[in-house]
Amino acid sequence: MPSKNTEPFLGEKTTFAKKYPQIKSVRIEYEQMESRLAKDERKGWLTETNVPPTLPCMWKQCHEGGFAIESQIIQWMISKQMTVMEETLSCCGHEVLDRRQHPKCPNYLKFKATIEFHDSTGTNDNDDSVLDSK
Repeated sequence: MPSKNTEPFLGEKTTFAKKYPQIKSVRIEYEQMESRLAKDERKGWLTETNVPPTLPCMWKQCHEGGFAIESQIIQWMISKQMTVMEETLSCCGHEVLDRRQHPKCPNYLKFKATIEFHDSTGTNDNDDSVLDSK
């Protein structure tokens, strides 16, 4: 399966494998929940073929929101050489009630991320257009 292009960074499109050559595979399992009512939730998973820079917030009243998957999970794990991370992220958006009131979005994302790094020799034994079926 061909790798999807990631969002452009400074106008350049690239694949996940080219942007993060040290990563062999990634899997992020998540539940997006609304903290006030806790009745709506969205579960899913992401891999190196479909990781977005930002996962959109599911709350319809949320403006400018979402969850920074790339910067708050992928890049953090790379910087710390972490292979597993379980955390909760708050949505960065807000609700617009009127001209003066902009309360923070109540949604949050519970996730477990797993990264498998390439060996320390820097060899990339995965073709960046093929997903490992493990």
